[in-house]
Amino acid sequence: MFDALLRRAVPGRSHGAAPVADGPHPTGHRTFDGIARMPALFGRQGGPRQRPDGDGGYPANAGSTLATWVAARVEPKPLAALLPAGFALTDPLLIVEAITFTGLPWLAGRGYQMLMVSTPVRYTTGTATHQGRLELVTWEDRPDAIISGREELGWNKIYADTMTRYTAADGAQIRYSAAWDGTKFFELHVTLDRRVPQLASWRKGPLMHYRVLPRTGQWDTLDVEQVTAHTTTPALTSMRSVRSGDGAFRFRPAGFEELPTLCHIVNRLAAIELGDTVDAGQARTAAWSDVSDIHIIGSSTTDTDAESC
Repeated sequence: MFDALLRRAVPGRSHGAAPVADGPHPTGHRTFDGIARMPALFGRQGGPRQRPDGDGGYPANAGSTLATWVAARVEPKPLAALLPAGFALTDPLLIVEAITFTGLPWLAGRGYQMLMVSTPVRYTTGTATHQGRLELVTWEDRPDAIISGREELGWNKIYADTMTRYTAADGAQIRYSAAWDGTKFFELHVTLDRRVPQLASWRKGPLMHYRVLPRTGQWDTLDVEQVTAHTTTPALTSMRSVRSGDGAFRFRPAGFEELPTLCHIVNRLAAIELGDTVDAGQARTAAWSDVSDIHIIGSSTTDTDAESC
């Protein structure tokens, strides 16, 4: 039946016949415009740092950001074991930030959730030293943000399909959880009971990312090995509220059957013994950032032996 329909649609052409060439077609054309991102064959691709319809970015005051965080003192040895070469702990803190973005212009008013894990570090490359934080891993629930962040920024973003925030009616009790395919691997609870005039001191300095890309077909070789960094902070005019209080968090261990692509990450974080909470709070801003100030600050090497779950 399909053959009959095809013959009626294309008279004189039978099923399986080769198409008739109507002349040479040009090759080697520029396949992208602006920031390149796969698939690069369709022209300019929209994202946080470029519009699909022309030059220029999106206004920073067109979205909003709600960040809730907890920083806990930990045993330094297992945390330091996660760092690439060139990095050293400056304070044994494990910091988690649960962030909700809403009304983002590059998503036509949509938003997404982010869960970022970081620690204070010093990075030395050549004669330069950078002191700030190293982002260890970040979960997000929107693939569009994950793809652009990994490819363009070197941000270690991975996927969680369920990221849930609960805020009590008084705004003082916040609960947050993250899960993948029904397995909950993270929980956070914060009680806000006082206002603070500024953000915590561990936010000082750049946020750094360790970026790697393997060479296709030579899997033990890296084509890209970089450290990227940015210092984007909310403008004071966009800050709506900053509150602090007490809080706690935990990563829940899981096996390969529950988290086949995440258990090696979650279990390493869950194995770090948490001590006292040194900072907890929440900040609300009437803005978002495209992180366009990010740049490469150096390169690093590390052993990447996979661990069994």
